[in-house]
Amino acid sequence: MKINAGKKYLILVILIVVFAAGFFIMNSAYASSPAFVLRNGEDINSIMLTNVFGTFIFTKQQNSENWVVETDGISYTTHAAKMELILEVLSNMPVRRVLDSEMDDYGLKYPAAFVVLGTNAGRRYEYSFGKNGSDVHTVYAKSMTSDVFLTDSFVSDQLTGSLAAYRNKNVFSVDILNIESLEYLSGGQAVINCYKETPIEWYMNYPWIAPARHIELTEMLARMTNWVIAGFPETIDLNEAGLDAPLETLILVDRDGNRQTLDFGSINGLTRYARTGERGDIVLLYAQDIDFSILSPDTLLFIAPFRTPIAQVSGLSVSHGNEAWDLSYDQGLETAFWNYGILNNEEFVRIFFRFISMVADGRDTGTVPRLHGYPLATLSLNRTDGTSSRLELFPRNENGFFMRINGEDTPYYIHAERLSNLMDRISEQAEGKSNTIPL
Repeated sequence: MKINAGKKYLILVILIVVFAAGFFIMNSAYASSPAFVLRNGEDINSIMLTNVFGTFIFTKQQNSENWVVETDGISYTTHAAKMELILEVLSNMPVRRVLDSEMDDYGLKYPAAFVVLGTNAGRRYEYSFGKNGSDVHTVYAKSMTSDVFLTDSFVSDQLTGSLAAYRNKNVFSVDILNIESLEYLSGGQAVINCYKETPIEWYMNYPWIAPARHIELTEMLARMTNWVIAGFPETIDLNEAGLDAPLETLILVDRDGNRQTLDFGSINGLTRYARTGERGDIVLLYAQDIDFSILSPDTLLFIAPFRTPIAQVSGLSVSHGNEAWDLSYDQGLETAFWNYGILNNEEFVRIFFRFISMVADGRDTGTVPRLHGYPLATLSLNRTDGTSSRLELFPRNENGFFMRINGEDTPYYIHAERLSNLMDRISEQAEGKSNTIPL
């Protein structure tokens, strides 16, 4: 049967209407619209989350972008990136399809996660999350108004973790590469306190007021940047963990004034208990990474009377026993003249680096000793700017000497080995040369 043009047109119109209606219905059913909309200036500032691992209360700290999470009465610092992701997915939670009613197989009677959101405007939102929909990328959800809908499973994925998933994964809350002061305690007793005077100068102000070794402290802090959290203890007995009275404590302050106290407890296999912040911020660090052996006053002491770049040196002299050496260094020629001989630059440098290694190895406790009689050795350094430094060594014991620095008696001592190494180096360079003068 032949259809005339008018009927063809009518059928075409009906098909278009039906298609449009179907498209509208389908589009309405699967359209992506947000579950709720935050008003201008409104933000989520609290989250209560319940899942199979327990109940977690997230709170945004006042006047800060930082969040803490509390469970079982203990607060923990949150993982900043994880919190940012949670806030993002909850603030933009899509409604993929609105459903007529709840069914048993949606899993909403015993939800995988239940969340209550609070905002700074005093509004409250509640959502339950059940099983995955027929599309594994969606999940059944229900609002506080009992509306049932499908949303992205990526939303619920962020809400089904354990406490470890939400805790801070960074060991340090300070800028470890820009530490300005460092205090170390052992068994609750202060051992050493150091501060940075300039980018390349560290000083002690406890137990002594003295220069500290810059390279050693800088290297230790650099190694600490490699610390990683090996895990989080499921249950914590502070006594068993050695944290009720910490075995060691490190207090760090960075250049922005941020302060962090780290307590270290007992070793548990390959790991060691550590508290990195609040009472509940207890983590497991790799035990082999934690080494504070250099944090002792004797080790870090850096009394160095001759610490001077070679480019500023015009000469040096050494007297020991019945011998003396007097070296004049010509910066332009890079040549040293000593007594009646000549040293090339390489030979002078070999002596110079032994000479400037005459640094203190420790400090006697108590009062400054009175140094009597004549020194066993005297060393002097002359600089191109006309200044000089002088070190005189007096007997302390068979293993070392007290140091008189620029005419001032000090309690600092130096190991005898340093002087003997310098004398050996001078003898080595003087061999075959007429460059010693008997006293």
